[in-house]
Amino acid sequence: MKVRELITLSILIALGGVESQIKGHIQGNLNVGNGKDILLDLITQLLPWVGYPRTLNALQCLNEVVNKPNS
Repeated sequence: MKVRELITLSILIALGGVESQIKGHIQGNLNVGNGKDILLDLITQLLPWVGYPRTLNALQCLNEVVNKPNS
C-alpha cells in the first residue's frame, strides 16, 4: 500500500493541474505511514522529470496538508 500510494502521487505530480488530487494522495500517503520526509524525497527526485513548476506546486500541496490544523 505504501509503494502504491507513492506511485500514484508521482503520476499525479507529473500530470500537473490536479492539485486537489495531489493533496488527497499526500494525505493518503501520510495515512499509510509514508512520512513528510519520504514525500519530500519523492518530490525532490521527480524534479528532473516533471520540471521546476510542478515540483513547486507539489511542495506547496505538501506543506498545506502537513501544516493543516486538525479540525
